[in-house]
Amino acid sequence: MFKAVAQVESVRMGRHFCHIDVRTTKEGFDLYEEHRRSPFYHDGKRLFIDYAPPAENANTSQTLFLSNFVGGEQEVRKMLKSWEEAIERVTGGKHDSSDVAWVKFRDHDAAEEAMRMLWGVQPQLSVEWARSDSAKVVDGANEPSDTLCLVGFLGRKAELRRHLAEFKQAIIDVRILPEHEHASRWDFVFVRFKTKERAMEARRILIDSPHFRVRYAVASAPPVEDDGGLL
Repeated sequence: MFKAVAQVESVRMGRHFCHIDVRTTKEGFDLYEEHRRSPFYHDGKRLFIDYAPPAENANTSQTLFLSNFVGGEQEVRKMLKSWEEAIERVTGGKHDSSDVAWVKFRDHDAAEEAMRMLWGVQPQLSVEWARSDSAKVVDGANEPSDTLCLVGFLGRKAELRRHLAEFKQAIIDVRILPEHEHASRWDFVFVRFKTKERAMEARRILIDSPHFRVRYAVASAPPVEDDGGLL
């Protein structure tokens, strides 16, 4: 699919997404720009393509950083039960309303194998290479931007509209994945605000909601799917 634009080095699959590594930064930029001009489709569905934050020290790290889950260290060890002998240490913590954990393995290969498995465990779980082994939040996706990502909402469109009603004047657009629109799924929603400051204000109000998790999107992007007037 991407051969005419970039040389794909690796593809790492998740449940509803994948990470694609290309040979150079320029090829990554060219691929993104080509998609903006002429969107890529797979099985008749338009793809959503955005930049991922770089994984520092990914070639040598033995530690994974897990976020956006609940259950603490016990849940981490449950998810990684088959890797128990390869784990040296699990350090848990809290960030906003969810748990985070640093999992150090005996070597890089064991950590990489565990990472591949974890990508398919829970759709909302975030797994990446840790920048450090200490309990310090380093999730690049939580750096402020003008777009919020609402994850895990199980209600209907009308209910989501009520949750966002007070921010109506500050919202530019609401985006979801095309396949989620056809299936009436609202568990992965991008909400773009007029400014980063308005997004930060909304996040402070929504962060404690029991209905969904709130994260900053890595970068703003044109709408993937116009929902036909959510707000």
